[in-house]
Amino acid sequence: MAADNIVKLENINAPRFRNEWSPTTVVALLTLIGMIIGIGAMWQRLEGRIDLADRGISQLNTNVQVLDARTTGVPNIEYRVTKTEEAIAAGRMRGDDRQKQIDALRQDMNDLNTKIELILQSQKRIEEALNTKR
Repeated sequence: MAADNIVKLENINAPRFRNEWSPTTVVALLTLIGMIIGIGAMWQRLEGRIDLADRGISQLNTNVQVLDARTTGVPNIEYRVTKTEEAIAAGRMRGDDRQKQIDALRQDMNDLNTKIELILQSQKRIEEALNTKR
């Protein structure tokens, strides 16, 4: 029974090769050609972008070299910036001290002005007293 279902290989004929062009063959061939052209175009764009990036990188390297040359001409820039910041802070402190001194001077001037007014009033009273006695 199981032997009845077995197909013998010697009875199967090999397919014949036919040289025919069907529409699917043409579409497949055109698709392959289009893909090859598309890949080539993308490759060219990629090459162009890589060249542009290389030029940009070389320009940046040149800029870095120029900046390095300029900063070596300024000795101890970090030290100079630190000293400038310290001087600014000290100037603020001196400014605060000067403001306190100015405020104290104003207070002294106000006190002197009050004393002068008292002296003038006293002088006026003395003069009035002397004039009334005469």
